[in-house]
Amino acid sequence: MSWQDEFIARAKKGAEKGDPESMVNYGTSFGNDSKKALPWLEKAAAGGWGPAISTLGSAWTNGSYGAGIDIPKGIAFFQQAIAAGETDWAGQPLAKHLEKAKLKLKKSRS
Repeated sequence: MSWQDEFIARAKKGAEKGDPESMVNYGTSFGNDSKKALPWLEKAAAGGWGPAISTLGSAWTNGSYGAGIDIPKGIAFFQQAIAAGETDWAGQPLAKHLEKAKLKLKKSRS
């Protein structure tokens, strides 16, 4: 068994026991298969774990894990992640998307 297979097997075991970090690791192992990836990410985020919430923000703003692109939804997840204490992984992308929105608004007014 390769190290990747072992990692995924451990992540699955932890995810099934309810560990949010394992849920994120297991969910992201499915790549862009949204039917498999997103439910695990959403379950981890529902527990209030900041890094999981931030991962959903990235998924929706980048279209990763099969989420599609929904910037307002992603921004909302980044805000929730920050409220949950995840300032490192959520703060920078939130600031980037808010700055882009500010520039678009400024451009539309000129």
